Amino acid sequence: MQSKRGWLWVAVLASALFFPFLGQVHLFDWDELNFAEIAREMIVSGDYLNIQIAFQPFYEKPPLFFWLQALSMHLWGINEFAARFPNAVVGVVAMLLLFKWGSTYRDQRFGWLWVMAYAGSMFPFIYFKSGIIDPLFNLLIFSAVWLYFLGNGPRNGLLLGGLIGLAILTKGPVALLIFGLVVVVDLLISRGMRWQGIGSWLLFGISLLAVGGSWFLIQIARGDVNVVVEFIQVQVNLFFKGVAGHDQPWFYHPVVLLIGCFPASIFALGLFWRRSERFDASRGMQILFWVVLILFSIVTTKIVHYSSLVYYPISFFAARILHEGQMARWMKIGILFIGIIWVTIFAVFPWMLTSGLNFLKAKIADPQILAMLDQSFHFSPLAYALGPFFGLMLLSWTWHHWRKNSVSGWMLFGTSTLTVFLFMLTVVPQVERITQGAAVEMYQSFRGKEVVLNTGYFKSYGYLFYSDADSIGHSSPSLERPHFMVSQIRSEAQMEADSVFMLIRESGGYQLYYRQLYYWHP
Repeated sequence: MQSKRGWLWVAVLASALFFPFLGQVHLFDWDELNFAEIAREMIVSGDYLNIQIAFQPFYEKPPLFFWLQALSMHLWGINEFAARFPNAVVGVVAMLLLFKWGSTYRDQRFGWLWVMAYAGSMFPFIYFKSGIIDPLFNLLIFSAVWLYFLGNGPRNGLLLGGLIGLAILTKGPVALLIFGLVVVVDLLISRGMRWQGIGSWLLFGISLLAVGGSWFLIQIARGDVNVVVEFIQVQVNLFFKGVAGHDQPWFYHPVVLLIGCFPASIFALGLFWRRSERFDASRGMQILFWVVLILFSIVTTKIVHYSSLVYYPISFFAARILHEGQMARWMKIGILFIGIIWVTIFAVFPWMLTSGLNFLKAKIADPQILAMLDQSFHFSPLAYALGPFFGLMLLSWTWHHWRKNSVSGWMLFGTSTLTVFLFMLTVVPQVERITQGAAVEMYQSFRGKEVVLNTGYFKSYGYLFYSDADSIGHSSPSLERPHFMVSQIRSEAQMEADSVFMLIRESGGYQLYYRQLYYWHP
């Protein structure tokens, strides 16, 4: 039975976790800045139908998430908070749904455990404080899968089709691929148990086409068939061809999920193979987990967030173990082992960048990284305390539960949540400033100036977002505006070989060059 007080507490706690300090840190290249810049260019150009970067067509993503970011920017201004605000809202909605569905599946305690297992794990928590597409995409697909298994199959065809359609508008047709594979595997295992007849699937198809196909059909109706063709080609390339720097081994995602979804991943391990008593949501979570893991292990391009949809089944299985109250000893060893990795991560960042800086520099040959580390920075005492604090609480939890058959996760997940929250508050801003702070300052120095700004020999979207670039000089680069270029110090020889550019500023591993074809006083 779900109480109104339970709903209220979930909403309050989720809001307290996901909304604070969203704008404290600059947006990170590439994805956060890429997506925020698309939304900004929608506002600047007034064109909300076509996706653009540097005011040129961008075919990789459909528009739904960017519409939400653009709406947020209309409310909060064009800034970091507005770019990340939609995912914080998605996070609150997701926690409310987990509480509702968990309470319905078992009881209110299970609902609370599911919320705790999701929000209290490392990567799942961080994603709701980011400005990337996947939190919305994942919630839409997961909602469709959950309702499919608890709603007697495709009986709610219009609703399921609408959810998958929205997911397609968020990230593309991979949404239908994932949901379709889950349904096919389920029908094979259950021998058609959830088959509701052709009528339900016709309703699903109508809703899917009306919602998910709307943007594509509008483009075709306007005569922009090329947009749809290019979009489909990009999706095919992502599946079969590796993106530079993202060709990873087949076991990449299992390792990422084991470490990144700690502590929930360890609790969940024992249920991935356990035979489910019924063809219900538990079986559905198993199917969803394996479909996503196998699919994105096959895909050539492997990026951390590609497998983030399985955060939902992982946290579900963790909640089941905690609800049953029993845990094998090997799981406790796993908690300790992976926990030590995170203790090391929390402790190493502030220590290596201060006390261990000379040792770190001696091991690095890249002039870019050395220049970044040569900046002045400091960490608060709280940052240094995070590693020892998490380690102490981890040992306390392990010691308390070592000889017991019963297990409780409140202290462990609560500690994890608090530590990650404080890590993002105290350490991440310093890391961001070291890695890209100087470049962002250069970009921002050109706000309001009629210039053309670009980057040389490295990829970034920050120069567009942080300089408030307009379409003049970017969509038509032949126009004679003063031209500046930001480059990394590792590319100094290449920039110097081009006699057109003159170095005028250097800071934090980045260099600002002026193109000498024009006369302009910086």
